Amino acid sequence: MKAICLELKESEGDQLNGRKFDLIVCVSAYHHIEDIASITRILAFYLKPSGKLIVLDLMKDSTTCDKFYRKQCNKHNESCKDGFDPKEIEKIFLDTGILEDVKVEVAFNFKKFIEKGQKEYIIEYLIAKGKRLE
Repeated sequence: MKAICLELKESEGDQLNGRKFDLIVCVSAYHHIEDIASITRILAFYLKPSGKLIVLDLMKDSTTCDKFYRKQCNKHNESCKDGFDPKEIEKIFLDTGILEDVKVEVAFNFKKFIEKGQKEYIIEYLIAKGKRLE
């Protein structure tokens, strides 16, 4: 196993000198990315045939995002989407033209409180999986 830290850009072609991967996992990052269609194409490009792309991120819920994540994003001048609709992510995976067996579903949820004794919020995460065509 090897981790690589690199800002991948579609316009710069193959930045990894032909390296391909069996598995690419992206956790809690998509809601910070402006163009998720582009990054999905880039990540899928770096998969070996039958390699898997797995994305774990927030389910669409603007109330939860505003309460817990928006301030952090603004503080760091980051993009912050309100999470994703499963159909939106499924379409983006399929639109790459090289991912198949796409499945998007609820991964898990957890409770979060603003302050003890205050309103409780349920935060849901989705998991999206796709396999590179052979």
